[in-house]
Formats: sequence, C-alpha cells, structure tokens
Amino acid sequence: MRSITLNGISGIAAAIALCACGGGGGGGGTSGRGGGGLPPAPTPTPAFTTASGKVVSDTNGAALGGVKVALRPWAACTAPTPSTVSCPTPLPAPQATTAPDGTFTLANAPNGHYFLTIGDDVPGSTVTTDHANVTLGGGTVALQAPAMPPVPMVTPAPWETNGDYRIQTLDAATEAPCFAEFNIQRANHSLPAVVADEWLLETSRAFQQNHASATPSNPPWAGNSNGGLADKFDGISGGTVCSAMVDSTFTVATSSALNVLTTWYGGYYVTLVYGIEQEMPDPATVASTKGVTWP
Repeated sequence: MRSITLNGISGIAAAIALCACGGGGGGGGTSGRGGGGLPPAPTPTPAFTTASGKVVSDTNGAALGGVKVALRPWAACTAPTPSTVSCPTPLPAPQATTAPDGTFTLANAPNGHYFLTIGDDVPGSTVTTDHANVTLGGGTVALQAPAMPPVPMVTPAPWETNGDYRIQTLDAATEAPCFAEFNIQRANHSLPAVVADEWLLETSRAFQQNHASATPSNPPWAGNSNGGLADKFDGISGGTVCSAMVDSTFTVATSSALNVLTTWYGGYYVTLVYGIEQEMPDPATVASTKGVTWP
C-alpha cells in the first residue's frame, strides 16, 4: 500500500457589483456671454441586491426544487470550547427555497461579502452543501456557480460548467462510507462532525477518476497546479475499505482532520484502486496558506 500527500488550490468565484454614472453638458445663458448648468448627480449604487440562480442535481443535471438557499456573513467561525464550533448565522432575511425548476431569488439582500449556502448544511448529512463565495454590490445579479479546477482526462458534465449550482446525495459505495468513517473518527477524538461539501467532493472525484484511468497523471496540471481545493489533501493506492485512507489522516498530530475548526469534507474511494479526500475549515475562518480564493 502506498500513501501520498498532495496540495490543492481553488477555483475563482466572481464578485459582481453594479454602478451607474451620469454626465451632462452646458447650455447658453440669457446674458449672451454663454454659460452652463451643473451636470446631473451620479446615480447612487443601490444599498441592496436582488440575486438569482439555479440549483440542479450533480448526478444528472435535473432541476432541484425545495432546496434551502441562504446568505451567511463572510466572517470567522470560532471554537468557544475545545470540542465545539460557533459560526455566524445566516441573515434573517432574505432566505429562499428553490422553485420546482430549480431557480431561486434572494430579494433585497444588503450589499456585502457572504457565503452563499445552498443545501441543508447539516453535519453528517449524506447530501452535499454548496458553500460559495459571493459579493453583492447592488442592483440585480444573476449568480453563477464556479467551475472546478481542470483535471486531465476528466470531462466535466455540462451542468458543472454552465453556471448552475449543484448538490447531490453521496454515492453509497464510493463516497458515503468515507464520509461516515471520517465523522466516526471525529467523534472518537471528541470533535464535531463535518458537512459534506460539494466542491471538495467534485474535485476529489475527478482526481480519483484521473488516477483510475488508463493513463493517469499527477499535478502540476495546466490551470491546476496542485489538484484540489484544500491546501493539503490525502490519497492512497490499494486497500479494500475507506478506513485504509481515512483513519491514517487522524494519526498525524498536525492533520487538519484533528482541527476543531475543520468544517467540510469530500472523499471518494474505489476498492483496490485509489482513494482521495479533502477536508478544511471554511476560508473565512482559516485563510489558505497558498492564497487560495474559495469558489
């Protein structure tokens, strides 16, 4: 069995701000000497934003209705005790639920820097949650989900590159067991459970598919110098169960798996082939050591 440790980077999420400006010219005066009026005042930037987007299943691209959407201030989570974490609560308004066609609208949101949270965001749930980095600057904005960093020999599904947000239920054979084992080990170390993050899972899955291909390659790759979104993530070749990969991450004292502030997880494992996992705190809490901008 061979274990490796790799480093990861993130994709880039767009921040959208709208501003309108006006100008004017002069006119003739009644004295015959000419003159001009004052230009119109610039139109002020609205203090609120109406933001919209769409949520689909990452399994097949089908629209998902009834999904919770909320904005949480971009501010740090804290550890009030050695075994608990407290994060900023979502705005009391606006919050939204997707329509049957997957669309949502957050009306009159105060301008600012936020986590856009799509999904239940419940630790231990086998349904992933999007945690997206958005800045609202006024007006009406169509939010676009980021595409994940490119991985050689892996072609993303169309709905992973067209700006739709996506969530999914963890695969019972290759993903859910790794997630469950990670949270079992967290509990064994008196640490809070983590949330299954969509972006970490997408990049972990793509890396695993690359390794399992007929001609696998390792980072650096064009446009993706390390392969993942977390600063450090773990992989393993061989083995028969997720625990072969997951448990070893809890044996190193400096592992992010043992950090009480670690919040999100994405892992994928195929028996006797290869496994990859990423875990990290949210980036408002612990800044990337590599200058990574969260999607």
